[in-house]
Amino acid sequence: ILWPIFHYVMPDNLRGKGYEDRSWKHYVAVNRAFADTIIENYVEGDTIWVNDYHLMLVPNMIRERLPNASIGFFLHIPFPSSEIFRCLHARKEVLEGLLGADLVGFQTYSFARHFLQTCSRILALESTPTGIQLENTAVNIGIFPIGIDPITLNKKRQDPEVAKWVQVLKEKYAGKKLIVARDKLDYIKGVRQKMLAFERFLNLYPEYQGKNEVQGQVSDVVTRINSKFSDLSYQPIVFLHQDITFSQYLGLLTAADLCLITSLRDGMNLTSHEYVACQEEGKNPLVLSEFAGTYGSLGACLRVNPWNYTEVATAIRDALEMKPQEKTIRWNELHKHVCTNTAQFWASGFVSELIKVHGDIQRRYSIHIPHLDMQAILPQYRQAKRRLLLLDYDGTLLPYERPSVVRSKGATSGVPRSGNLKGAFKSGTGLATPAISSAASSPSTFSPAVFGSSASPTEEMLRIVTELARDPCNIVYIMSGRTQESLERTFGSIPNLGLCAEGGCFLKRHGPGSQWENQVTQSSQNGEVAQWRKKVMEMFEYYKERTPGSEIEEKNVPLVWHYRQADNPSFGLWQARECQNHIEEAIGSIYPVHAVVGRKCLEVMPRDVSKACATRTIVESLVHQYRKREWREEQRRRKANGNNHRHADSHGSTASTSSLASLSSEQSLDSNALLSKGGENDGAEKETDVDSDGALFSLGPIPIDFVLCIGDDRSDEDMFQFVNRLQLRGEERDEEEEEEEEEDHRVPKSVADVASCKAVTCTVGCKSSEARCSRKANPIVD
Repeated sequence: ILWPIFHYVMPDNLRGKGYEDRSWKHYVAVNRAFADTIIENYVEGDTIWVNDYHLMLVPNMIRERLPNASIGFFLHIPFPSSEIFRCLHARKEVLEGLLGADLVGFQTYSFARHFLQTCSRILALESTPTGIQLENTAVNIGIFPIGIDPITLNKKRQDPEVAKWVQVLKEKYAGKKLIVARDKLDYIKGVRQKMLAFERFLNLYPEYQGKNEVQGQVSDVVTRINSKFSDLSYQPIVFLHQDITFSQYLGLLTAADLCLITSLRDGMNLTSHEYVACQEEGKNPLVLSEFAGTYGSLGACLRVNPWNYTEVATAIRDALEMKPQEKTIRWNELHKHVCTNTAQFWASGFVSELIKVHGDIQRRYSIHIPHLDMQAILPQYRQAKRRLLLLDYDGTLLPYERPSVVRSKGATSGVPRSGNLKGAFKSGTGLATPAISSAASSPSTFSPAVFGSSASPTEEMLRIVTELARDPCNIVYIMSGRTQESLERTFGSIPNLGLCAEGGCFLKRHGPGSQWENQVTQSSQNGEVAQWRKKVMEMFEYYKERTPGSEIEEKNVPLVWHYRQADNPSFGLWQARECQNHIEEAIGSIYPVHAVVGRKCLEVMPRDVSKACATRTIVESLVHQYRKREWREEQRRRKANGNNHRHADSHGSTASTSSLASLSSEQSLDSNALLSKGGENDGAEKETDVDSDGALFSLGPIPIDFVLCIGDDRSDEDMFQFVNRLQLRGEERDEEEEEEEEEDHRVPKSVADVASCKAVTCTVGCKSSEARCSRKANPIVD
């Protein structure tokens, strides 16, 4: 059922669907039996490690009954591309079975990539380079190439029986080149291709006729080759249709002049590792198929395409004629990998990663994240003299709702065409804006208010935001993916309110008279944005034509494809995943952009902007303002002290004033710059990588007493992660505490821990999150 298609052998249905269905039922029953036995013997704290394709349903079967268990799965065979896997009749069940694990391991990067793409395309799940993001948890993906146990193998090589067989083989094939080929009876081992390539080798290089012999455990009849090239004293292929002892096998590997592996599709193939270990004396080369998983690790071998018989024949000739110096160099590199990436290293690496991943998931999983009790954090809020509030808009301040509009031939109906904000609130209708009016009159114009969140700002929500912004102790920012114009229409009349638009592309700072600032780096602005936008627009148009009801939104920088109004929402989600994969592969590899999956939409934006980057800029600005004000106050105090004590301690005063003056000149007053201690970062380009904030975090406590950061979707996760790392004023921690908190992601484990936090991050809704706490509804409006 599974083995053929995982090795790219397409089902031919010769046995009929009845056979297929019966076989699948037996497969499910076997998996259920294993799962039941594991559950019966499970003790809390145990680690469950499921191996290979025989038990791919077991992880989810266990997860259903043991939701907190640590479960890992490792696939020893290849995982096919999504185009092949989608032909499997039970494709959904197999994928869902694997997604019950905390960690899914693969032999190579390409197998892991195929799995991520398959989950994205078939199950319409969000994939990241490290795993699959589910609504309530995450499944991590790891690459763990398996190895052999060289210590045990070397002990077995010391057996006198092995030395005896080495001597026998060298005497029997004296004056000849011995090519070893050991294969199972599987079609995918490429036995036929190996024999045909060897025939091509003998035809192309007749000087080797009578000088080469191939030993192998193969199932193919090689009569034609033997009858063509053999004589009374020479037989090119020795076919051993029998089992041989392990000592004989090691003797063959040791005496061989070449090992030839021509797998058509293989998970790893450890014969290559064993051959390298046995060639400690001879240091002879290895010819390896590019379709064997081992090839990704053994780069010093001679790579071949087993379907290209001439290429394999040439590789055989090159290996047999290789100079001793090159043999030694190649073997040393191969041997180093074999001795380093052992079976023990593979097992310990997987288990340690599973323990780490499981602990991380347990901390991030919403049912383990404390519920945000506003009464618990109010004391911290009230005591703080300087607060920073970062509030997401759609989905947080406003709920997502499916708009009650009727689409007809691209136009929209049921949308208010005119009115004002005050009137809209009084009448209870939606917010009327120029964008909506335009959308109603022109089908070609898209309005996010129509196809995005249909919720309109409520009078209560605006009143609360206004009151928060009015408090002189508060610095309030609305962090949104909407455009500048949309945010200005809604919040522009509220004084002292900071705004972040288009997911961090534009920032309007807190305070009167602020103007919008472009946060996209200069390198991305110099014509690059126009280039990638054109290519993304072409791709979006392609998917829009094939997804009825979907629309494209053109923001100032990002482009968004909305499928909220798609006639078939499930098809829209599937198309979004297809589109995301195409963008990442075709455009993301050329331009610094990435595709971000939102709620019923797919947004493409530059990699160097995000809400986390905008938050970093906000914090830097606050540090700058604080230090500028602190310096001026110190200058006034020193000036006053100088007038009162003109002749007292003149030398010390002069030195201190000189030091402050130097500090002032070194620290740029540009509000975009990070004022570092001693001015050592002056003129440095602004960092955009959230993980490279060493300069900011090394400054010590930030001059803020309390931070509240609230969001609801994946675009807010990096913002949560950034805020969690901030050290606020009054939080004194030594290096050991900081390392522990970094290891623990600084996630509180109880409501009491939340109450003691000065930086509170909260996700709205039930899902895995980097936030320290969660809440089902918006805590601000509540």
